[in-house]
Amino acid sequence: MMLRLVSIVGRAFIPDLKELPRYLEETEEFTIASNSFINLGLIDNETGGYWKGEPTVVLNEVGRILFLILDENEWFESYDAQERINYENY
Repeated sequence: MMLRLVSIVGRAFIPDLKELPRYLEETEEFTIASNSFINLGLIDNETGGYWKGEPTVVLNEVGRILFLILDENEWFESYDAQERINYENY
């Protein structure tokens, strides 16, 4: 599993990974990030998630595991802080 996750992170666009928390719950919001997650195997692509009248997306098991690893290590908070520092330096 770890090799698969490392491979996904290696192919992911970092700002897209920041959007992982938006897809913990089922949503009808299709974005560039959600399409990226489908291609990376973090959201099931058979139906784009679950169908309930409207197409929806939600992280699958692999997506949830990646979210938990990043969240446990406070990656989302540290990424936001680094982004602010980079913005202030311009």
